[in-house]
Amino acid sequence: MKPVRDFLVSIPKRFKDEIELSDGSKLWLASKYQEFNNRVTSGKVIATPAKDDMGVQEGDDLYFHHHVVTTVDKYSQEVEDKKFVVRPDQAIAHKNKDGVIKSLGEWILVEPVEQKDKLQSDIIEIIQTTENSMGRVKYMSKDYHDLKEGDLVEFSRHSDYEIEIEGEPMWRMLYRDIMFVWLEEDDQ
Repeated sequence: MKPVRDFLVSIPKRFKDEIELSDGSKLWLASKYQEFNNRVTSGKVIATPAKDDMGVQEGDDLYFHHHVVTTVDKYSQEVEDKKFVVRPDQAIAHKNKDGVIKSLGEWILVEPVEQKDKLQSDIIEIIQTTENSMGRVKYMSKDYHDLKEGDLVEFSRHSDYEIEIEGEPMWRMLYRDIMFVWLEEDDQ
C-alpha cells in the first residue's frame, strides 16, 4: 500500500499504559487519567507519500500530532490494526536511521527553559503562575535568516504544544509563533 499524500505508520499502542521505574520494574498506568499526556505521538514509518518528498524514509520514526490516535470511529485514522494514516500537516518531525532528528514542514521544536519569576518580595508572599513563553530552538526544518538552532526565543501565548521527542519534552510551534530572539547580551 502506497499512500498518495499521507504517511502510513505502525503504532504498537494508542496510549502509554506503563511507567518504568529506575529499578526496571513497571507499573500499569490507567491511560484515561491525563489522557492527553498519555497519547502516543510517534510510530515507525511503513509507507511515505507518493506525491510529496519530505525527506522521510520507510523505517524512520515519525513524530506526529496527538489527534492521529484519538478517534476510534468511521473517521478514524487507523486503516488496519495498529497502522495509522498521518497527514503531512500532522507530521511534526522524524528521526532517520542514523538517529538524526529533523522537524518537518513549518514546525520548529523548542526545548523548555526554566522561566524566571519577575515579581519578588521579602515582605509579602506573591503567588505568580508562570506561563510558558520562552525556550531554546532545538530543531528546525528550514533556514530562517533571523533564527537558528540554539537561539533562546520568546513565543506567543498558547503556541507551546508539548510533544515528547526521544523521551524529552519539546514544544512544537510555527515560525510565526516566535515573537523575538534573545540576544546573548540581553538580560532575561
